[in-house]
Amino acid sequence: LRNVPLSLQQNYKPTQPLALYSLLRHEQKRTVVNFSITLSSDYPKPLKSKDELILFCGSRRVLINPLYSQLGNTPNDVHKFQRYLHPGQTAVASFIAPLTWGSVPALFFQRASTDSDSTKQSLTLIATGTCLPPSISRVIAKRVILTGHPYKIHKKLV
Repeated sequence: LRNVPLSLQQNYKPTQPLALYSLLRHEQKRTVVNFSITLSSDYPKPLKSKDELILFCGSRRVLINPLYSQLGNTPNDVHKFQRYLHPGQTAVASFIAPLTWGSVPALFFQRASTDSDSTKQSLTLIATGTCLPPSISRVIAKRVILTGHPYKIHKKLV
């Protein structure tokens, strides 16, 4: 090990575990990341898009406000925006966070509603998921507009 602060050596206790890790190239940069997310069926109510969640991904803990969209392959990589994520449903959560490589498992927590004066806030596990490959070309469409002319097959039937 090189360039380790002296304070780490002074505060190290052999009775407690010590975890060390390093980041890969570009992992400190922030980008749009997509996670496949499944809301737990134990969670009683739908989860609104842009609600604050806490993401645990590997050794990272990130505060996020995800947008939900439909899962699947579509032409032009355009996916329909979902206002709510219902219990047991799977969708794609998109948000800005540090770049993550590979199919990394993730846990999504929500702060439990407690008193504002308490210093410790409890977290509730509400969803699980995995990281999808980074794609900045993914488009989340909020409204769909149909264009063209109506087509009639039989004039007398319609």
